[in-house]
Amino acid sequence: KIEGGHSMSDTANMLGQSKATVSRDIKLAEAMEVIPELKRCKNKKEAMKVLDKLEKQYHTSEIVKKIEAERETTGEDQIKTQIINSYILGDFFKLSNKIPDGVVDLCEVDPPFGIKLQDIKDQAKQTTMNYNEWPADGYAEAIRKVLKECFRVVKDGGWLIWWFAYEPWFEVSYQEILRAGFRGLRTPAVWIKPTGHTSHPATQMASAHEPFFYARKGSSELIRMGRPNYYKFKPVAPDSKIHPTEKPVELMEDIYLTFASPGARILIPFAGSGNGILAAYNVHMTAFGYDLSKAYRDGFVVRADRSVPPNYRSYR
Repeated sequence: KIEGGHSMSDTANMLGQSKATVSRDIKLAEAMEVIPELKRCKNKKEAMKVLDKLEKQYHTSEIVKKIEAERETTGEDQIKTQIINSYILGDFFKLSNKIPDGVVDLCEVDPPFGIKLQDIKDQAKQTTMNYNEWPADGYAEAIRKVLKECFRVVKDGGWLIWWFAYEPWFEVSYQEILRAGFRGLRTPAVWIKPTGHTSHPATQMASAHEPFFYARKGSSELIRMGRPNYYKFKPVAPDSKIHPTEKPVELMEDIYLTFASPGARILIPFAGSGNGILAAYNVHMTAFGYDLSKAYRDGFVVRADRSVPPNYRSYR
């Protein structure tokens, strides 16, 4: 309370609001002066949600600093250090030229979908902060560049996994995969979920699966020959996600074991949550990936530090 002035309780009483509400409003007003993202929010509720997420990211970043400062180089810590270092903070397009030709057994690509994910997630009341979307007018060229690099680094006898959005990128994705030099069917494999989502319930059924093309370089053979082309796994719980399009570790384990054997090396150009890296180490493979977001990598580092393979799990 300021001498001769009002306390926060006095202000709350005058406004007919709780002291906690006034405190949060002041906190938000102060934050908006220094955090540009908050000024782009549609309303106070959305701004508070973003501010809460930013505070969690800051807390996570501080934990990461502590983890990295205390990391040892022997035993279990050595394994964790290898896993953490497998997630590279940087731009795949700029860094992929450092990868030698023909050293990867499997390339698993989950690129931005070019479908205005921000709008879709807003309707579902989910946040896409830190997500780097690709605009539709440059989408074909972007995936062409990724596929060219994937084909270069994949071994003869290796595989490509390519996640994509049916609309409008089914045919574009398939043709670009062939153009890069891979061979595969037009029929994708799918991840089937127990529930779905639609932005237009009156005219469109809820989508409860995500597709991926699988294609081979040279004389590749499936490890799990004759396996059905669907994977049934529930999504990661929203409050456990690092990344808005995060896929469960258990799903990625199953997919990797379909196409690669223990000891295989996996490239993940867009690492996102990093669950693909954790899944690979769970099944005695190695993986490395790239992402532009420090927030996503920080979340991954904390997650990687909490356990060791083969005990990384999305389901508890």
